[in-house]
Amino acid sequence: MRNYGEGAFINCGKLSEVILGDNLVEIGRVCFSGDIKLTGSLAIPASVKTFNGDEIFKGTGLSEIIFNSDLANVPQGCFQNCKSLNRVRFASQITQIQQDAFNGCSSLNSLEVGQWSGLTKIGVRAFKDCSSLNGEIRLSRSCDYDMESSFENCGFTVRFE
Repeated sequence: MRNYGEGAFINCGKLSEVILGDNLVEIGRVCFSGDIKLTGSLAIPASVKTFNGDEIFKGTGLSEIIFNSDLANVPQGCFQNCKSLNRVRFASQITQIQQDAFNGCSSLNSLEVGQWSGLTKIGVRAFKDCSSLNGEIRLSRSCDYDMESSFENCGFTVRFE
């Protein structure tokens, strides 16, 4: 399958594990959201080029996301309220993290990004209430972000280069 469309697995209450195939290109809006028991680790294959829409994994029980693709944009609310999510690893440089992307991911303590300096945008409340996320990030002075809410209740220290 090349495309998981909008809401493809929304509210599939018994869905607990997903293995994404190497031919998958696009994952649609709210694809894995709602009443869903998805847990554990999820690897996004290199073939995925687009997250088409927002809230794709919102509220799931995933603990780890590994991006093996060169996805440059994390959509709005993509991992919002994933309370068990503790690690996210991106394969390449992320350029945009949209509004509420990781909002409420209170267990998130490891966010591995190739180069923070390549970020051009961090949306409103992108890391709000990620209270377990500590350390320092270095952003370009040209990065667009909301100083008051992007990192609200988050342990990050932001430095500018």
